[in-house]
Amino acid sequence: MSDGLFHPSVFGNRSQIWRICLGLFLISIIYVFSSFGWFIALDRMAQIRLEGLGSTPADLAALLFSFFFIWLGIALVCRWLHRHPLHALYGPTYKINWQHFLIGAGLAFATAIISETSISVISWYLFDPSSQANPNITATLWLRWVIPISALIFVQIGAEEMLFRGYLLQHIRARGGRFWWSIFLPSFLFGMLHFDFPIFGVNALFYMLHTSVAGIILCLVTLKTGNLGAALGLHFGVNA
Repeated sequence: MSDGLFHPSVFGNRSQIWRICLGLFLISIIYVFSSFGWFIALDRMAQIRLEGLGSTPADLAALLFSFFFIWLGIALVCRWLHRHPLHALYGPTYKINWQHFLIGAGLAFATAIISETSISVISWYLFDPSSQANPNITATLWLRWVIPISALIFVQIGAEEMLFRGYLLQHIRARGGRFWWSIFLPSFLFGMLHFDFPIFGVNALFYMLHTSVAGIILCLVTLKTGNLGAALGLHFGVNA
C-alpha cells in the first residue's frame, strides 16, 4: 500500500481521537446551520423550495451546492483544530492527481453504460417495456443544465470524499489506527448517512449496505494510490 501520506508526520501530533470526534461534530454543526441558512435564503429570495431530489434542475442545483458547506467545515477544522491546510488531505503532493481522477471517472462511466444498456436490452426482450421518458425534462432543458449540474456533482462527491476518505481515513491512519479500522469506520459512517427509510422503505438497509461496501472500495483505492484522485473520479462517474 502507498501509505506514506498517512504517516503521523504529515499531521503532526494533532490526530488524537478527541480531536477527530470534535472535528466531526464541528463539521456537522457548520454544515447543518449553513445549509439551513442557504435554503431559507433561497426560499425568501428565489422562491425555491426543495420538494425532492431532482424534482427540478434548480432544486437539484440548490441541494448539490449545499455540500459546499461540508468543504467549508472541513477546511476550518483542519486549519484551527488540526493545524494543517485542507489540501494536505489530497495526497503527499498536496494536489489531486487528475490522471487518477480521469481513469476512475472513465471506468465508472464505462461500467454504467454497459450495465444500463444490458438491463435495458434484457428488459425490452423479456418484459413489457413500460418505462416512459420524464415529460418534465426536455432535451433542451437537459443540455442547458448538464454542465452546471456536473460541476455541482463534483462539489457534492468532493465533500463526501474529503470527509470520509480524506479527513476520517487519513487522521485515523495518522494516529496509528489499524488498517481495517481505518477502512471500516469511515465506510460504516458513510453507509449510515445514506440510510433513508422514508425514501427507500424496506430497501433502506440494503442501500446502506451497498454504500458501505462502496465506501470500503473507495478507502482501499485511496490507500493503494496514496491520493484522493481515483476515489474522486470513481465517485463522480457513478453519481454523474
